[in-house]
Amino acid sequence: MISFKNTHPDFNELASKEWLVANGIGGYASSTVVGANTRRYHGLLVASLNPPTARTVMVSKVEECIVFNRDCAFGLSSNQYPGAVHPHGFQYFKFFERKPLPRMKFEAHGHHLLKTVFMTHGSNTTVVLEPCAIKTVFSKWWPCASNFMRGRGFLSKNLKY
Repeated sequence: MISFKNTHPDFNELASKEWLVANGIGGYASSTVVGANTRRYHGLLVASLNPPTARTVMVSKVEECIVFNRDCAFGLSSNQYPGAVHPHGFQYFKFFERKPLPRMKFEAHGHHLLKTVFMTHGSNTTVVLEPCAIKTVFSKWWPCASNFMRGRGFLSKNLKY
């Protein structure tokens, strides 16, 4: 098992730690522990269109926030831009463990969110599991599709770019 706790939120240190899960047919999901895609091959769903080759980033990431009491929200995502990081979701990152799946914990104002990422073996499918025991706390997602997916199927109809 690989695990560590975040005792002081430092984006550069957290962005240097990465995880990867595979589906057995050439596809994978990978990112940093805080979800900032710092490499061009990072992605939440990198599918092998002609297994085991022709890998294509289908979904690069999801922008997440934790919402409680409907009037208070905290962005959990982090994105690195030249000279800036926005939003500062890494501040809420508490720990990462891999036993056997990547699991991250975010916490804001006493509320926490556990996130587990895995892939279905033999399928280009990524599952992000975020169970929540408190009814007043939920997460919102904004999927970030790659250029390959724009103009194809439901993504072009439901997402505004």
